[in-house]
Amino acid sequence: MKDEMEQYINECVKNGYILKDGKPIKCHICESTNLEEYDYYYLDGHLIEEYSVKCKECGTKLGHWAYGYWEL
Repeated sequence: MKDEMEQYINECVKNGYILKDGKPIKCHICESTNLEEYDYYYLDGHLIEEYSVKCKECGTKLGHWAYGYWEL
């Protein structure tokens, strides 16, 4: 299972959908690079703990960042 996930991530990086750390840079549905960060959660009112990224063209949620890591 771990090898399959690594292979999937490597393919996404190779095809320009995400950076190596998992940050989305292009929509896998409509190929748009017009992305939007939204749904911020803050610690103590000023430190970002979590946020999501979606495609502004088709609305697809592309990833969620929490506590230093991207969830695909």
